[in-house]
Amino acid sequence: MRRRRGRLPPRRPPDRVPAPQPTLASAEVVRTATAPPAATATPSPAPSFLGEWDFRADAGTGIIAGTLRFRPDPAGLAGVYVGMRGNATALSNLRVTGNRIAFDLVAPRAVWHLEGTLSGDRLEGTFQTAERTIRWTAARKPGP
Repeated sequence: MRRRRGRLPPRRPPDRVPAPQPTLASAEVVRTATAPPAATATPSPAPSFLGEWDFRADAGTGIIAGTLRFRPDPAGLAGVYVGMRGNATALSNLRVTGNRIAFDLVAPRAVWHLEGTLSGDRLEGTFQTAERTIRWTAARKPGP
C-alpha cells in the first residue's frame, strides 16, 4: 500500500469497544432495573380464623374437648390447642387456604393431622386415628 505524505492510513476499529459512560438517566434505569423487589407484607391470616374456638370431637371412647386459639404470626397464622386440664400444645404445620384450615397436633402417643372448613362462626373437619376417622367441630367463643 502506498502512502501519501501527510495523511494517516484509515484506522481500524478497536477490538474492544469502550463501555459508554453512565449518564444520570442511564444510572436511573440501571438502578430501577436492578433494585431488589420492594418488601412485601407477610400475608395476613384470614381474620375469620383468629380468636378462640370451643373444640369437640367424639373419639368413640369419650369426648375430646378443649380450646383452639389462633393468632396472627409473621408466617401468617399460629395456633395452640388447650386441653380441659389446661395443658397447651402448639399446632404445627398450620396452613390456611381460603376457608380451609389444616394443622398437626402432636400428642404424647400420636401426631394427629386435622383438616377443617370454616362456615361462619363454626369449623368442621376430620382427623385420622389408627382405628378410624373422627369428626370434629369448633364454635367461635364470643369476644370480650
